[in-house]
Amino acid sequence: MIRLCGRIVCWFSVAVTAVLLIVLFTPLVPHTATGMAIDWYDGDADVLVVLVGSSVYLNSQTLLGEDSYLRTLYACARLSARRSRYVIVSGTPGAGAMSQLLRCQCPGQFEIIEDDASHSTRESAVRVQQIVQQLPGPKHVVILTSDYHSFRAARAFHRVGLPVRTEPVPDIAKRSSSRLYRVQGFGALVIEMVKIADYWLHGWI
Repeated sequence: MIRLCGRIVCWFSVAVTAVLLIVLFTPLVPHTATGMAIDWYDGDADVLVVLVGSSVYLNSQTLLGEDSYLRTLYACARLSARRSRYVIVSGTPGAGAMSQLLRCQCPGQFEIIEDDASHSTRESAVRVQQIVQQLPGPKHVVILTSDYHSFRAARAFHRVGLPVRTEPVPDIAKRSSSRLYRVQGFGALVIEMVKIADYWLHGWI
């Protein structure tokens, strides 16, 4: 029994080491993230949907996590270069903080609508679809989110009947230029793939 346990521990250690070496010294993580980034639309949009990512709590305040902050910066860059009549910031917690940063960093001729009641990508798709239906005029919708999240997000929005284009933010693909970040990025990819499987099983994508 002791010998068997020793073998299991040995093989587990070898497997973990092999995965770690692959993650650190091959382009697996950035290439996978890039492969999950679909569409890459870069034109004008009547409605730009910015999806909230992670959040950080500090002294009872909600601050933006790395991916949320990065999405906000790319949304500002897009709004400076491309036309949008409406910007819907969807997700909780964090919609308020993202909206505030957008107002400060990229003032322009667009209206910001906050959806701070959605707790998941599925809920964002449902609520944004309801919001878009109530907006006047054309409704060409683009969603902006991280590269690894684009695959699931786009399909979730299409599933609720809202045709969208996507503008993936080079999140994991870009930050993986640092080998130290690749382990964290690999973890995010694994979690995202589990969520994709869960959404597929529920018929949400």
